[in-house]
Amino acid sequence: MSNIYLITGDEQFLKKRKRDELLNYYGVRGSVNFNSFSGEIDYDEVSALSSTMPFFAEHRVILIDGSRLFKLSQNNTVIDMLENLPPSTVIIFYEDEADTTNSLYKLVKKKGEIFSFKKVAGRKWAETKEDKAEIKKWMLKRFKEAGRKINSANIEKLLVSYEYNMERLDNEAEKLVMYTYDRGKGTEITDTDIQEICSKNVTDQVFDMFAAKLTGNIGKALRIYEDLLSIRVKPMTVLYMLAKQFNEVYILKELQNQYLSDAQIAAKMNIKDWKLRNLKQQSSRISINEVRRYLELCVSTEGKIKQGDMIERIGVEIVLCS
Repeated sequence: MSNIYLITGDEQFLKKRKRDELLNYYGVRGSVNFNSFSGEIDYDEVSALSSTMPFFAEHRVILIDGSRLFKLSQNNTVIDMLENLPPSTVIIFYEDEADTTNSLYKLVKKKGEIFSFKKVAGRKWAETKEDKAEIKKWMLKRFKEAGRKINSANIEKLLVSYEYNMERLDNEAEKLVMYTYDRGKGTEITDTDIQEICSKNVTDQVFDMFAAKLTGNIGKALRIYEDLLSIRVKPMTVLYMLAKQFNEVYILKELQNQYLSDAQIAAKMNIKDWKLRNLKQQSSRISINEVRRYLELCVSTEGKIKQGDMIERIGVEIVLCS
């Protein structure tokens, strides 16, 4: 074990777990031997505490949260503190971002230990295959330990909907477990449960509306559109997002005609593998000529709305029903 740690990255779930793991290991949280700093930090005070012997304990732990020290110019007080840190003092830096060229980063790397956790959705396909498999195992284990079953299709739906974001997945899993509490141990999480209880943002809803349109379920597409209007999403915003989806499908169709692999297509389109899988599945029944027609319809509808020849709401309905 080191006595200097940096926990960094945008995957908040894993960061919090590592932070709590370290704090639990040293067992000082809530005692006089634990100090936490965030926001405007007095580093002279931190330095003074770091040289203070722990009170009837083996370690003193100092948590520094969100200091931005690893994005700023060198702080000599902190550098000196780490260079002369007694073995009995543990420093934990908890940051969202860290520049690997930063002098403090290099010092921590040399004298301590760095834990970097990045969201799967923010990295390239080739880098995430094993991580995604691990996250899937983690989700399945989470439901099993809570006494719930879930089939492969529904676990995949959750993973895709929340872009493998572990914090959001953990929250949604907790909601599903509580929602099915009255059914007892061994109950199965159904597609209906997911639809009823899991949160969806505007992008998710437009994606569902688009999928319903492509698969011929016009009624469902219109119902989702009404839901979007009820939460005050502007029709022109919906039209823009629809056009963007049609454009992605059009590009996908063109690249498929070039006999490229999925990895090559994802790289050229700069999209995640889960989105590519969804686009392929949803667009399997529609030809490239039909997609082009819908794209042209979106453009002409936008023009008519801007010229005042068509009401926004009706324009989107025409695209959805055509």
